[in-house]
Parts: sequence; structure tokens; C-alpha cells
Amino acid sequence: MNEGWFKFFIYIEECVIFFLRELYPNKDKVKLTLFKIALAKKVIPLNCRIAGSFFNHMTCLGYLKDKKDVKIEPHVDEEGIITALFHVGKPILGGNTQYFSG
Repeated sequence: MNEGWFKFFIYIEECVIFFLRELYPNKDKVKLTLFKIALAKKVIPLNCRIAGSFFNHMTCLGYLKDKKDVKIEPHVDEEGIITALFHVGKPILGGNTQYFSG
């Protein structure tokens, strides 16, 4: 967890919170989600969270060494509150994924 790329989750956490506070239109959901984030950071032990962020799970999809296009099947975590995707390399735009810059 001391690798630089792993600590990138702290930056992703900041992006998610910025998105919620500044861009997400449903402020009631924002308030509830920010409450759940604060609660998670309070009750989930630090060593169970990724790089001290509120994230506590990571899944790698696809093959990093494979040069072929890898299709990622739709997936849902029934208990999840926030899913943040980040791509290694240059993502192919399209499909149902919404991309935000900054």
C-alpha cells in the first residue's frame, strides 16, 4: 500500500467528494452519501481502507499486459454506495460510461 499508484486512491476520493459537492444535482442524496462516507471513515479501521481513503475494495478488470481490446461485462455491487473507475492507459470512449475530466 506504499506504492505511489496505490496512494492515488486518496486523489480519487477527493475527486468523488468534489463531484458530489459541486456537480451532483440531487443534494439530498449528496448529504446522505457524504454522511455515509464520514461514517465509513469513522467505523472502518484504517488498515481495512485503501491508502486511508474511504475505499475498502479494489477490483482489477482486464489484463494489463494484453494489447487486445478487453470488454468489461456490466457488474453491480448491491451494497456499494460509490464506484469510481480509473483506467490505466487510454480508454476507448463510448458505451454507457460517462467520463468527466478534472
